[in-house]
Amino acid sequence: MAISYTDEEIEEARQEALESLPEGTEPDAEFAVHEALDRAYIVLEFLEMTLMNHQTIIAHPEFYNPIHKMHTQLFNLYQEIGNLRWEKDKPGS
Repeated sequence: MAISYTDEEIEEARQEALESLPEGTEPDAEFAVHEALDRAYIVLEFLEMTLMNHQTIIAHPEFYNPIHKMHTQLFNLYQEIGNLRWEKDKPGS
């Protein structure tokens, strides 16, 4: 059985996680953004090396299709995090 969550459930979980961050945490600080960018890259590369290139995944379109979509979503997330960093690095920001 597949797992799915509503947008409201996801936002509730995000809010709970946000509330649990240690006091003084700065999620948009330069180092935090750089760290998130790096972690997104690591997961992106790991997904490609371990699943997208695996013979069983490649042989079955029902496996390859969702993995490819996940990879694309992670790549897009990586780009969005990079844009956040770029915005923070602009003069006058």
